[in-house]
Amino acid sequence: MTTTNVTIQVPEQNQLLSEAAAAQNTASLIIIQNESDLQFATEQMNGMSKRVKELDTLRKSITAPLDQAKKNVMALFKPVTESYQTAIGQIKKEIGGYIAQKERKAAEARRKAELEAEAERKALDAKAKEAETPEQAEALQQAAATVTAAPVVKVEKTKGMSTTKVWKAEVKDAPAFLVYAATHTELLNCIDINVHAIERFVTATGGTVDLPGIELSQEIRVTSRG
Repeated sequence: MTTTNVTIQVPEQNQLLSEAAAAQNTASLIIIQNESDLQFATEQMNGMSKRVKELDTLRKSITAPLDQAKKNVMALFKPVTESYQTAIGQIKKEIGGYIAQKERKAAEARRKAELEAEAERKALDAKAKEAETPEQAEALQQAAATVTAAPVVKVEKTKGMSTTKVWKAEVKDAPAFLVYAATHTELLNCIDINVHAIERFVTATGGTVDLPGIELSQEIRVTSRG
């Protein structure tokens, strides 16, 4: 077992919180009514943005050795666990194929047993129609009614594991599904609307395209130069 030590030095949080509170207090007092106020606000904004960048640089200098240490640990275990997961996946696939084959054979045996039972019932019913006496006919009909399929060997569960059947879906025709979902509201939660993609489309078209169901608005985004 290899031992790795990481030593870090961090600033006092109270000091950081104090300067952050001062910045918040300054922001709450700013009211812009003229160009001078706008200039002051811009200077404060840029100064705060510059300080945020300084703090971010300091934070990264502290977290960099921690991130590297974590990265080294992840690199140590990743190839091993990935190999295990690959091996487990191969075994699961083999087990799933074997169980599916057993279930197919069991289903075929059940179908065969049902067909044989049905054939026997029909044969008895046919004999009943040709019976010489009502008593014989009734006996044959009763016999036919009691004919059931022979029991099929049940697929036994294997100790140490469990299986579940999961439905999988693959999109083959997205427009067709969207048209269907539009009239079946229970499927709307299956559709993930990419708002950012819509915003990019609106930006590219200058907001000139009317999109049903979408409300468009514009906001002014301010960029600081701190």
